[in-house]
Amino acid sequence: MDPYYFSLGLLISINSILYYYQHQNSKQAVPAETRHAKTSDDTEANLDIQDDKAVSRFKWQFFPVYLLVVGSDWLQGPYIYALYKDEKALPEETVASLFMTGFVFGAASAFFVGSLADHYGRRAACLIFCAAYSVSCATVLSNNIILLFFGRALGGLSATLMYPVFETWMVTEYHVRGLDRAGLDLSGVFGKMTTWSSVVAIAMGVFSQVLVDVSGTTCAPFIASIMCLSVSAVVIGRTWNENYGNTDTGNISLNATSSGWKTIMKDKRILTLGATSAFFEGIMFIFIFYKTPALTAARSAAGKTGSPPFGLIFACLMCAMMSGSIMFTLAGSSSDIPSSGRTLSVVVAIASCCFSLPVLLRHELVVFWMFCLYEACIGVYYPSMGYLKGRVVEDSVRAKVYGVMRLPLNVFVIAALSLTQEGDRHRDNVFAFCGGLLLVVSILVYRFLG
Repeated sequence: MDPYYFSLGLLISINSILYYYQHQNSKQAVPAETRHAKTSDDTEANLDIQDDKAVSRFKWQFFPVYLLVVGSDWLQGPYIYALYKDEKALPEETVASLFMTGFVFGAASAFFVGSLADHYGRRAACLIFCAAYSVSCATVLSNNIILLFFGRALGGLSATLMYPVFETWMVTEYHVRGLDRAGLDLSGVFGKMTTWSSVVAIAMGVFSQVLVDVSGTTCAPFIASIMCLSVSAVVIGRTWNENYGNTDTGNISLNATSSGWKTIMKDKRILTLGATSAFFEGIMFIFIFYKTPALTAARSAAGKTGSPPFGLIFACLMCAMMSGSIMFTLAGSSSDIPSSGRTLSVVVAIASCCFSLPVLLRHELVVFWMFCLYEACIGVYYPSMGYLKGRVVEDSVRAKVYGVMRLPLNVFVIAALSLTQEGDRHRDNVFAFCGGLLLVVSILVYRFLG
């Protein structure tokens, strides 16, 4: 039996068991609430019903759109490197330059996208994201190198927009609608975002594999992404409210970035979150670039021919990420900043090991399972980080600060990719450096947030 099919089946089984326990835990909380409703007067019972409706309406407005958007991104994940390197036969240095272009424009746009979203509205920013990312996907149909670089530039802008604007829209709506009083836990929302994002990622990994097998081209997943983004834009335009942050027009400039930096620098907790975001998420993007050649090299070292099944591997990695997010939710999410900080510190330390072992052990399955463990760490990282940012950063400057946080992230990735060279030795050095840097980040998080 193919080890990757076996691994996918094993990971799905683990997730099924974890999800069962998560569902059982949710059911155990219902009787207490039911008893409370029975002992309350009619007015309080009616308020409970109204709260349930408000929570349900919020979830149905946000989650389908969010999952379509992340699905459009996950569709591209398994094949973006293979598209440039194999189908278009570009040298690795050129592929690295394409990736780097995305991060350059991501870093440049971090100066202003947060402030523009705060001023003109997060809903409008989400619509701009859908349009920009659709055009970025369409450029892969061309072999013109200028168009390919233009597409990566738009992809960088879209990446800077994607998580900050959707997340800030959600957090602001959560506070405006008073959903904390309705019993909806914000950390639980972030946990579900990561869990369901992982489910979508698993499906998109398998779907992208099918699309490529049927069509014979790695461009097919990008076309499917455009369809997801188009549906998302229609739903956002028809059902979402607009919300704003700081609407002072004087802040939409480099002054806004300066203000964002001041907000970050005056609070050690926000500064620590910014450093963690820059290095952990930056290393995550470096991993996206290097995981494909690392697995291919491990396969070649074992004397095997042909490329690994990247769509299937991607689905396995996303299964692992889902396991991490469910375990985060099962652990009780996070009731306060210190406990979430300690969780984040441990997760970053484990992630450090995931980069060190593949350097020492080149067996294909060892490398694969270390990558799976790293994805599980990502599954815990995102809800932990989302909860901490939601608690520490003020709502009026949220999009601005989140946007500024992406600036050092992009600079870090640009610096790393600019040094890209062919060969296993360079990749081993990158992995060893990433492992050491994550260990330092773990210590910082424990010191200032734990």
